[in-house]
Amino acid sequence: PHQVIPQLASPLLRRIITLLWHITGVIVCLWAAYLLRFDFSIPEKFEHTMLASLPLAVVSYLAMYFYFGLFSGLWAYFGMHDLFRTAKAVFWGTGLFHGVVSLNFSFADKPRSVFPMMFALILLWEAGGRGISRHFIVSMRNSTRSKDAPRTLLLAPVHEADLILRNTASIESAAGRIVGILTDEADKVGLTLQGLPILGRINDAGRHAARLGIDHFLAIPPYSGPSALNHLVRACADAQIPCNVKTLPS
Repeated sequence: PHQVIPQLASPLLRRIITLLWHITGVIVCLWAAYLLRFDFSIPEKFEHTMLASLPLAVVSYLAMYFYFGLFSGLWAYFGMHDLFRTAKAVFWGTGLFHGVVSLNFSFADKPRSVFPMMFALILLWEAGGRGISRHFIVSMRNSTRSKDAPRTLLLAPVHEADLILRNTASIESAAGRIVGILTDEADKVGLTLQGLPILGRINDAGRHAARLGIDHFLAIPPYSGPSALNHLVRACADAQIPCNVKTLPS
């Protein structure tokens, strides 16, 4: 992805884009919260309150984003830890915004239901933006892989398979093009992981490899040990296909 959009490699430009995203989110979500609160017809009195409180909203949320480190996160690697940190920043940003509005506006001029809606909308904006960014970069990474790369079945526990799939660009010479996953975690069979099917157990390797035209297997501990590899060799022999195996660590 850094080859496709190299200009985003500049830390300064990345921070400017992040700042603009945060400010735009506060503006859009404040406006949307008022629209939802008043059924898409904001009374003039509250429209004035909304516009007057906008700078307070921007400053409140940006202060909490800075405090919780939202300006320094890498969106392409957005995960659950980042989601919790984002939720905390938005929660305290909403609380700070409520506090400064309470100090500057009368009770009658302050629609209180706007604040929980602001929390929900901004959390959706911030988390959604990061999620979409991660999906886009992963999609770009997958699209740059050669369709002629060796077709690979990944033999790994689901947790380890997830880590491998997140880092396939760095091990592409070993991984090839992973088209499916095999694991002995029976409750995971039939599900998908990062868009790839969990096809079956290790003993089913030969059948799935023959059906999918697999070039080689990539085995991760504990499936790279002698016992597991013996099972794999027998499964391939039963299916009358070659058993080309690479292991990580090699």
